[in-house]
Amino acid sequence: MKPIIIASSEWNSGHLVKIGWSSIEELLCIQDDGNVLIYDMFSNYQHTFRMGQEAQDSKVIEARIFTSGMGTTGIAVLTASYRMFVVNSYKEPKVRRLSSVSGYVAPTAWEVVSEERNTRVLFARGSELYVLNESEQRAIQKHIDLGDDTSLMWQWPSRNHKENWP
Repeated sequence: MKPIIIASSEWNSGHLVKIGWSSIEELLCIQDDGNVLIYDMFSNYQHTFRMGQEAQDSKVIEARIFTSGMGTTGIAVLTASYRMFVVNSYKEPKVRRLSSVSGYVAPTAWEVVSEERNTRVLFARGSELYVLNESEQRAIQKHIDLGDDTSLMWQWPSRNHKENWP
């Protein structure tokens, strides 16, 4: 079966790092310069906000779109200097710089964990696991026993925190 193109749009802005939908069906386009462009479901431009000067200067290399503990759509970005920045609600973007992990080594995995008003990032480098948050200057290292395994891998939580799903 041949796919049918219903609509298309030409992208003429910066380099996209991540694109995804908000909880109210707005398209979030995160660029490597730290700009987040928002469009409605009909591709009509709404507005833009920035993830901060530091994110712009060092370039965004990865991003996540997540549902915050308050039910809003948030954005987290990882820069080329391995710094993390979080916005808990893209509707009211207040950029927060999270604690950092010493050294300039890329993570093997990272994921956003949000509950109520607290958003943290789990940041793994090989067998080391760190918790990044805005209230600490340095990341908190968590010691875990991996047995014979040598590094941490991706894990997907269930949507309702009760069932397992891939």
